[in-house]
Amino acid sequence: MLTSSRLESRIDVSPAILSRICGACWVDTGAGCTRYGILARRSPRSVTGRPRVTQAESVGHQPVSHRAAPPTGSHSSRPPLPGGLRPDAGASTVSAVLRFRREPLPTPARRHPMRSLPPTEPGRHRRFRWGMAVLAGLAWLMPLAASLATTAEPPAWVTPPVSAPGVTQRIFQSAAVGGPVSYHVYLPDAYAAEPQRRFPVLYWLHGCGPNPQSAIAPLSAAFKDAIARGRIPPLILVFPNGLPCGMYTNAVGGRQPVASMIVNDLLPEVDGHLRTLADRRGRIIEGFSMGGYGAARLGLMHPQRFGAVSILGGGPLQADFLAPGPGLQPLELRQRLLDQIWGGSPAAFLADSPRTIASKAATALPNPLPIRQMLGDADFTLPANREFHALLNSLGIAHTYREVPGVEHEMSDLMTALGDDYWTFFAEALVTAPTTTTTQADASRLLTQASFGARWSDIERVASIGTSAWIDEQIATPATLHLDALDAHYKALLPLYNLGPTPESSCVLSTLCRYARRDVWWRTAITAPDQLRQRVAFALSQFFVVSDLNADVNYTQYAPADFYDTLVVNAFGDFRTLLRDVSLHPAMGRYLGMLQNEKADPAKNTEPDENFAREVMQLFSIGLSELNPDGTVKTDALGAPRPTYGNDEITAFARVFTGWNFANATRWKFNSNNAGIPGYIDAMRPMEAFHDTGSKTLLRGQVLASGRTATADLDSAIDNLANHPNVGPFLARHLIQRLVTSNPSPAYVGRVAAVFADNGQGKRGDLAAVVRAVLLDVEARDPAVAAGPNYGKLREPLLRFTALWRAFASPGVAVANGAGRVEGIFRFFNTDGLLAQAPLSAPSVFNFYRPNYRRPGEIRDLGLFSPEFQILNDNTALNMVNQLHNATFNADRDAPGISRMLGGPLATLGSHGLNLSTEKALAVADPAAFVDRLNLLLMGGTMSPAMRTVLIDALRTMPTGDGGRQRAEDALFLILSSPQFAIQR
Repeated sequence: MLTSSRLESRIDVSPAILSRICGACWVDTGAGCTRYGILARRSPRSVTGRPRVTQAESVGHQPVSHRAAPPTGSHSSRPPLPGGLRPDAGASTVSAVLRFRREPLPTPARRHPMRSLPPTEPGRHRRFRWGMAVLAGLAWLMPLAASLATTAEPPAWVTPPVSAPGVTQRIFQSAAVGGPVSYHVYLPDAYAAEPQRRFPVLYWLHGCGPNPQSAIAPLSAAFKDAIARGRIPPLILVFPNGLPCGMYTNAVGGRQPVASMIVNDLLPEVDGHLRTLADRRGRIIEGFSMGGYGAARLGLMHPQRFGAVSILGGGPLQADFLAPGPGLQPLELRQRLLDQIWGGSPAAFLADSPRTIASKAATALPNPLPIRQMLGDADFTLPANREFHALLNSLGIAHTYREVPGVEHEMSDLMTALGDDYWTFFAEALVTAPTTTTTQADASRLLTQASFGARWSDIERVASIGTSAWIDEQIATPATLHLDALDAHYKALLPLYNLGPTPESSCVLSTLCRYARRDVWWRTAITAPDQLRQRVAFALSQFFVVSDLNADVNYTQYAPADFYDTLVVNAFGDFRTLLRDVSLHPAMGRYLGMLQNEKADPAKNTEPDENFAREVMQLFSIGLSELNPDGTVKTDALGAPRPTYGNDEITAFARVFTGWNFANATRWKFNSNNAGIPGYIDAMRPMEAFHDTGSKTLLRGQVLASGRTATADLDSAIDNLANHPNVGPFLARHLIQRLVTSNPSPAYVGRVAAVFADNGQGKRGDLAAVVRAVLLDVEARDPAVAAGPNYGKLREPLLRFTALWRAFASPGVAVANGAGRVEGIFRFFNTDGLLAQAPLSAPSVFNFYRPNYRRPGEIRDLGLFSPEFQILNDNTALNMVNQLHNATFNADRDAPGISRMLGGPLATLGSHGLNLSTEKALAVADPAAFVDRLNLLLMGGTMSPAMRTVLIDALRTMPTGDGGRQRAEDALFLILSSPQFAIQR
């Protein structure tokens, strides 16, 4: 928007330039260009198609009468627009005065009769040409003045919605922008008709102009028609918001991070919420004018994201942005754009241009990468496009180049002239698109992150239905609960145990029950169908920490089992509900002191216990320091982190959490023996006499009035915590670290945190959406990102063994004596002593390791985090290798003479069997194929070529007389004990 001193400034321009400005926007009404501040009258072309120049006329706000009809047959030689859309009978030239106005001009009330024709009528092309012209004719020239009038106004990241069949506007939270951003989507008819199908995506980039979304409706209609005629397969059209003149780059100063928004935020947003083929082979990027420039930039810079690039009338592709040239916009406007986007530096423009990007990327571009460059031979960008074409040839970058006779800088004319040839590129580019979203290697990587280990059947399932569909399927899978399984397993073991010297009758202070709970955890992790839910619950158990090393929690193992079920049940639910349920669970109440926490008693000189109040803030919700939306720490003027809370808030929350007792308590001092099993499972209930009813001031100054109940105070406190802006990035980073990588980028954290803030439907704290965002993010799914030197995480000790026993369908072990026999036990009890990790047995509320731990040496020097390395030492490293050896050798379930029996109900470790029948046969017949199979099952396809060669060569030297058993077991152990397997990528 211009300052008042510029409201009436005028620029006189030539008729040739103005013909490109208005394009076809004059077709429907005489006010099309007027609406955008271009005040002119157009006259029709001559029979030869060349413009007739007429006298310019200032028209102010009044509609201009429709131009005269063109001479008959003036375009008889031109092919029809695809889908039956016909070209306009003639374009024309404009001579006018361009006004820059503060307020938008009113839309004329008068409509030309052609505007009222239904889409099937011959006149529907006029609606198409009018919309396309704003993108095309207006794209690169004089309306730039209005868009660049001032940089004081914030960028318009949310545009008005476009109403068109099949088109919806979506708004998401962009980490790059730091706020909401809109985009439009066209979904083909097949999207609703075939709910199991996944679709390729075309990202269509608009040109430069004050109304960039004007092409959405006509383009969507054209693509709908082409799909209906079978010219292209059904695909999703995504129209990003590139800002009026955002140039599809990251402008200096950080105000307009258009490129980062599209590549880092929009692509994961689309893949996370729509049934897309989330693979580069299923993505095409195309644009016209500025959009063609953007398609060239982003497509060549990110070939791992896009499988094809279409550059239509692209500009600016010249090397010198300010150099004079025929048809270019005035120098004043180009200088203004250079200042706004590139800080006024021609060198910065060139460094940012597709020319430089192509030169740097030439040797690394994937093959195939279909690229087309097309424009009219009357397009004013022709010289620069020819130079770019020559550059691509000199670099050896294969592409298709075409100049279309008689076409100027108008998208509608270009599509018209190309006819069905326009669509051929899409059909050919999508030939290599996968039929699912996932390769077998991608499937295995997902299962490594989202389950307790890949099985071959799981790999095939994910590859069959796709990543997103598998996640949806897992979210819908009913929960496998631990408490009921523990009760059954404990009671099955009890008769066998009671033959010993110390019989027992219940799971109270019971060593056997503790063994049984860990058995159930192993069995659930290895065999349960709801793998994603169980893996997320395990991650949450390291966020909301309760440990049975605490004597009060260990009173009955039913308490931690039920607490774990709280995490399982809420893993895909609402964060606020989860936080409340965790807070009221008696296991948490006993662990951190909220149970029987009473108000201050001056007579006794007692104050409320502050332990839970402190940890619920520090560990379970917001952390110690205020965070930006991307998880980076906010600092004060001296550079010190800004704390989220202080002693006053701790005291206030401690007073909130008073007055809660066992659910079955009949008096305040109701001990564990009185409470028994029900009291350790059911949510705590309030006893109002012991609740502090005074006023309290919580986080961010929220005041709770005096005289409230314990329940009211608690609910307000939970709301106060759950709605704190820190929760999203704090939890997002934790889940990413537990599931994907120890060092996510701030952008990754920000994208997940944005989903926590709003799942796309206005809901905050939707954990299912958060988990989807974690797993579908480009930093989780892109193999190129995963290959980076700082990517990944050290596998947690327990996950190394679950991966082995799941991959090879371990049946477990058995125990038997005169009292009976129990099968299918997964017994590995003493992992806390051997490997420093056991389920729900952390040494403190701070978990087994800290999220910000940095291993001394290279990791710390690089500024990287390495949480799991905190429990890796000489002792645990040696124990890990020894235990992997025990789990691998003599583990063939079909080998004779190997016992699968436990020494008794309290034996700490059994020799779990492995189903190696397929592996043994393959190890003998084809060692290379055998290693490739193990690579998929155990390493997500990330095995290095050197490691693969070493393994194959070693296997070929081994005998095969035992049917391949030695080969299979040796290869397994070499992989499982390798550093490459230890790091999850």
